[in-house]
Amino acid sequence: MGTKRLAGGVGTIGIISAAITLWSEVTVAVTRCGPQALPNWLERSSYLTVFVVVACSILARLIAGSSLASLLDSFGPKSSRIDGAYRTVFSTAEALSLLVIVVATVVLGAQLTNGDALADGAGLTGIDVNRCSLLLQ
Repeated sequence: MGTKRLAGGVGTIGIISAAITLWSEVTVAVTRCGPQALPNWLERSSYLTVFVVVACSILARLIAGSSLASLLDSFGPKSSRIDGAYRTVFSTAEALSLLVIVVATVVLGAQLTNGDALADGAGLTGIDVNRCSLLLQ
């Protein structure tokens, strides 16, 4: 039962992190500034969580040729296999995290196209910090 609960917990955290990251990316795409109501620590930890889920997903597909949930099922006894709602939650987290990477790539392309990513005040985020601080005043 431990593997199932772990998969459910990781899946839930993955879904929440993917939703936060999608919100951040959509806000950047629409306003050209990051979400003001989102604490930096929460945004950063969400991006890191999505990155880890996607990295593990890609690694699972390279090693086993299947999803992360299927790879986890191949380890341990049959009674500890991820099934039902646990598998759905875990697989949803994996799919949403992969979607976040696609959306982030599109937003980065938009930032490069409109010049925000290369602006003087832009850091690694590609957001023109000087422009955004002027808008908030």
